[in-house]
Amino acid sequence: MNIFFSEKKVLFGIVLFYIALSIFNYTTVSHYTTIEEDAFIYFKCAINIADGHGYVFNRGGERIEVCSSVIWLFLLVLFKLLGFHLVTTAKFLGIIFGCLSLVMIYKITRQFTDKLPWVILPSLLASVNIPFLMWNQMGLETALYSFIVFWLIHVSLDKELFKYWPVPALLLFIARPEGFFILLAILPVFYFNREKSREIGISCIYVVLTILIMMAIRFFYFHDFLPSPFYIKFKSTLQYSFIHKYFSGSFFYFLFIPLLLLFQKKYWDEKRVILTVFTLCFLFWSAMAGKEMKPYFRHFVTLSPLIFISIITIIARYFTSFQRSSKIKAVLTGFVLIYIVGFGVAGFVFSSHRHGNPVAQNIKKFISGPRNHMKSIGSHIQDPSNFKNYQILVGEFVRRNYLEDLTIVYDQMGQTP
Repeated sequence: MNIFFSEKKVLFGIVLFYIALSIFNYTTVSHYTTIEEDAFIYFKCAINIADGHGYVFNRGGERIEVCSSVIWLFLLVLFKLLGFHLVTTAKFLGIIFGCLSLVMIYKITRQFTDKLPWVILPSLLASVNIPFLMWNQMGLETALYSFIVFWLIHVSLDKELFKYWPVPALLLFIARPEGFFILLAILPVFYFNREKSREIGISCIYVVLTILIMMAIRFFYFHDFLPSPFYIKFKSTLQYSFIHKYFSGSFFYFLFIPLLLLFQKKYWDEKRVILTVFTLCFLFWSAMAGKEMKPYFRHFVTLSPLIFISIITIIARYFTSFQRSSKIKAVLTGFVLIYIVGFGVAGFVFSSHRHGNPVAQNIKKFISGPRNHMKSIGSHIQDPSNFKNYQILVGEFVRRNYLEDLTIVYDQMGQTP
């Protein structure tokens, strides 16, 4: 009981640490505010819905589902109706879902080990992982989607909670269109719970019927079965170079050494198979749709923590069965912890990303002027409308200088319109 309580304290500290890091990196050197351009597509659709114009990008225009996530969109609509600024809302909602994901990562890890420090290390590594840290506050549905994925994996690993799997499964499908592909990872879970075949069959019928109803509603309103961004992101060829670029630039290959233990049969059980299948599904999806112009490797927001869990729990299993003297075990444990922490620090400060490493940039910015850096963050939080980048300025120029009934075609549909 005391150990478990200590885990909770450490986890709480990690969550607070993650919130502090998110605020510290609320702005970047290369952007006025850490917000992805495509988030403004959500903002415009949310405003149109809140103002009674329906789910359209252009008022009076075609009904095209330009947002990937129905849940994220209507969360923004709710906060817009409550009078909140959408930029600030999207960023803080993402940070909140990031906190929930850290808790869920801990819960998944605890399915494999309850030993400190191993049980809290995946959450710690996730909190300083650049894709996880930055993308959770960039205004898109990424943080929400990752949380739902971790929730689904958690209930899939727990025999008692498994009966609730349809809830996160349906939310996963609504959260992002590729959710139906990730749901294939639950097939081994059905096999390991085959004694509950009747309950699984009934649950599957409910899930399939709900998905079909949702697709029918989509087709009726938008004349399409899936959101339009899905067709753009789906690639026919696998982008392995994209994965290699992330792994090499973030020093992941150095962390993969413990995975060699998986060649031993004793490290495999039902839970390990389930976690591995989910991880491989996300790895495959990252190769299929991951190559994009967006910074900080978005598709690794979910994949990286799954890799952390896999590696750390293998190490924990190794030390559980360690047969040498306690002194040798303590020395070896210390060495491994230094190895893991070193990886975390290196990836946090020195990893390479498109637009550079935002954390390293902000550390330099803070050192050169701590007061100005913190004042800038406070100003962005208080009134994000005062900080506009070139695309927003272009959009405002168009609005000031052209007639309202004029149609302008522009290749950036996010912030500019």
